[in-house]
Amino acid sequence: ISLKDLNERPDFLKIDVEGHESVVIKSINYGDWENIDAIVEIHSETNAKEIFDYFYITDNFKKNNAIKIFSHKILWKEVINFEDMPKNNKEGNIFITGKNKINWY
Repeated sequence: ISLKDLNERPDFLKIDVEGHESVVIKSINYGDWENIDAIVEIHSETNAKEIFDYFYITDNFKKNNAIKIFSHKILWKEVINFEDMPKNNKEGNIFITGKNKINWY
């Protein structure tokens, strides 16, 4: 099921899809991310790079830099560069949000 096929839009997602996280994240329209928070388990450096690039490197970021990634690896601080991203599930999760900060840490 695609997010666009749902009658209601979720405001929170937990994504743990054993190595397919970049496919799932990129299948969600960039504009929808403004209203969705997600906790995501990263399973590989390739997935980490694709997710980082999707939010920070592509034209999406240049047009609308409202989406932020916070990383467990760096004590839930905002991801600034690719090195801040966890490269596997042992390095922790990421939190994707349209908010400027996370209020639970």
